[in-house]
Amino acid sequence: MSSTQRSSRPLHLPAGTRTSTLFMDESGSKGSGGNFFVLAAIKTGDPDALSRNMKSIRDEFRFHKEEFKFNAVSKNTFGAYKAIIDMLEASGAQIGASIIDKDVHDPFNGRDQWEGHAWISAALIKGLATRNELLTVLCDGISVPKGISYGNEVQRKVNGSFRNTRLASVVSLDSCTCDGLQLADIVAGAIHHSRRGTSVDNFKAQLSRYVRRTFDLDNFNDQRSSRVNIRTILAPQV
Repeated sequence: MSSTQRSSRPLHLPAGTRTSTLFMDESGSKGSGGNFFVLAAIKTGDPDALSRNMKSIRDEFRFHKEEFKFNAVSKNTFGAYKAIIDMLEASGAQIGASIIDKDVHDPFNGRDQWEGHAWISAALIKGLATRNELLTVLCDGISVPKGISYGNEVQRKVNGSFRNTRLASVVSLDSCTCDGLQLADIVAGAIHHSRRGTSVDNFKAQLSRYVRRTFDLDNFNDQRSSRVNIRTILAPQV
């Protein structure tokens, strides 16, 4: 049978195949500006419901033009931020994060930043993937050289590791166009703020604690459950 004939055959997925969407965003510096870098993800089986619920919160709080960003939380907006974290928890979505402690391992050292970012992205996706599940990833766009498809690079790393197709596609977006990415930014910021450690009790600190308590966590240390998957990457991976 020719390759053309093989490619024209219909693709059949088992009836029990799950589909999930990951929204992914980051917090921290890829360069020398800090020891911690956090890439976080929101994993949901119903991304449309998540987006619609966020729109309802925007309408309720008249929060229409601004982005939800962890570093932008203030006294006037804290109520809206709490509402979207409550909604996220109630939705049943899973939160996950891959954390880089540069004192232990720095995947950005000795390679282009986009390559290090792709490496961390693949690690996070693999940690959140389950059997009989097909994933789509929506991520905040990063700069790559002309002619490079960031999505294809991440897809190749993930599917190559599993030796099957777990990741259907990766799409880079502008976070201002996607509420799910803004949710991921808040989770990434909350974990990053906690891991850095600071004695300043400002609204960012309060929001970090609120995320943690809403998901019934004692801390943002490495842990895994049905709702939370946080892991510090301690050594190089393929």
